[in-house]
Amino acid sequence: MPIHGSQRDTPSIDPDVPLIIIADDDPSIRLMLHHIIVKERYQALEASDGREALDLVEKHKPNLVLLDAIMPEQDGFVTCNIIKQKYPEIPVIMITSLDDDPSVEQAFRFGADDYITKPINWSVLKHRIGRTLQFNQSAQRQAENSLESQIEQNKYRLLFRPRIKLSDESIVAVEAQFIHFGSEARPLINPQCATPLSLKAIKNLMLGACLNFKQLKNKGLITDRLILPVFPFIDNPQYYVDMIRNIVPETGIDIKSLELIINENYLHDPVSRQLYSRLAELPVSITISQFSFSLHSLNYLLKNRCNSIELNIPMIHHALANISDDSVDIEWFKRLLTPYKKQQISLIAADIEYPEEILLANQLDCNEAWGIAIKPAFSPENY
Repeated sequence: MPIHGSQRDTPSIDPDVPLIIIADDDPSIRLMLHHIIVKERYQALEASDGREALDLVEKHKPNLVLLDAIMPEQDGFVTCNIIKQKYPEIPVIMITSLDDDPSVEQAFRFGADDYITKPINWSVLKHRIGRTLQFNQSAQRQAENSLESQIEQNKYRLLFRPRIKLSDESIVAVEAQFIHFGSEARPLINPQCATPLSLKAIKNLMLGACLNFKQLKNKGLITDRLILPVFPFIDNPQYYVDMIRNIVPETGIDIKSLELIINENYLHDPVSRQLYSRLAELPVSITISQFSFSLHSLNYLLKNRCNSIELNIPMIHHALANISDDSVDIEWFKRLLTPYKKQQISLIAADIEYPEEILLANQLDCNEAWGIAIKPAFSPENY
């Protein structure tokens, strides 16, 4: 059944039919896109700006997002970046009148999977949508079949991302971030897997990360902490907590040297919130990644233990460079961070790509940083 813009709050969505979110401030463009999508037997939800689009993505986890670049409140570049940071498995097609090379490069830098210019060639768009959905579904099936079996058989190696202390640029932590098997490297929490990994696979990854961490320390990389991601988990949270506890005697790692990093999106899920509370009882550090400064998240962190949050520095840098409102400046962002600083929550500058972003991280009083402009990821074998 078609889902129209007026039904956005309480739509009836068929989980077996691909859902596409349309984000454009031009109602005539939204109407045409909606008509084509429904005619192709997909479902559609509409948003008039970037913030509405993000709300719909958070709520419905669509199969595809069609995103205009120039919109009020929040432009498509920032919106695309946030979507791909939180849900990298969701493909995004940018639809815009901007067709100059810098705009195209910016769209792909912020994670767009494809790019179509206005005026729209509706036939081309229809085929791009079908191709993108088909490719994404195929990638999910292949990933689910191969990744978990490779991990369970220990046929992989880990790549670690260094995090530095900004004041002296020393490495203070390493994060088990990428997994390499065969000729392919991908994020450790695989964005293409539609279902959580098995307990056996998660345990193998954690054990491997701890043993690699010991190897790095033995080779002379002086570091205080090993950062492990909290994997999507649907079972009894106590199993996961016990698994963390058991890693300590099995590998000889001091549990106080562990830092667990949790995607902010998990805080919206009741089971994940329960897991968070259990993990916070352990003598480990807790970090929230992909932080969005929502009132919901602020309220949650003020009531629960959190040691640090990650700031998306490229997104803040882009906002400062492109927002026309003179009242939104570096001091505005610093005031936004005040409640967290009062709670003694450390700030981590994430995904730094350019030297000017290091300057911005220092201006925001970040304590630590990571990114390709800091130090590249590496494996213990190559250190």
